[in-house]
Amino acid sequence: MKKLTLLIVCLIAGMATAAAQSQGDKALGLNLNYASATSFGLGGKFQYNLTNHVRIEPEFNYYFKHDHVSFWDLGVNFHYLFPVAADVAIYPAVGLGSANAKAHFDEYSASDGKFQAKFGVGADFILGSAWKLNIEPKYQLVDGFDQFIINVGLAYCF
Repeated sequence: MKKLTLLIVCLIAGMATAAAQSQGDKALGLNLNYASATSFGLGGKFQYNLTNHVRIEPEFNYYFKHDHVSFWDLGVNFHYLFPVAADVAIYPAVGLGSANAKAHFDEYSASDGKFQAKFGVGADFILGSAWKLNIEPKYQLVDGFDQFIINVGLAYCF
């Protein structure tokens, strides 16, 4: 019981003293993505802190053609930030949006769009006063096309 109490006190103290992102903070960034079913991609995101711990993140990702299929998604993610050190925050992430796959075969192509849901975890690493690096493994649920994704991103904070 003493260890649990000490852990809770340390977490609360860490949250109070960490260089947490504050309500109204914004960031604009780029992602390099690897997806288990679609290969590599690039993405863009905008982050806005609704409160000191709740962040909303609209994002767009494009995955390059692999096995005759290209893929893109557009959605919005929600993060709950837990500062764990002066320049580090971890967060669970959930998101909703639209996913579109396009098959390319010689003169024929077909595309299909579907609803998507994402969930995962992430970590932000503050790099000075204006930049942050993030790593975010997550799982994307799309009817008939689920995949595991790892994002590595760099964002400019303003």
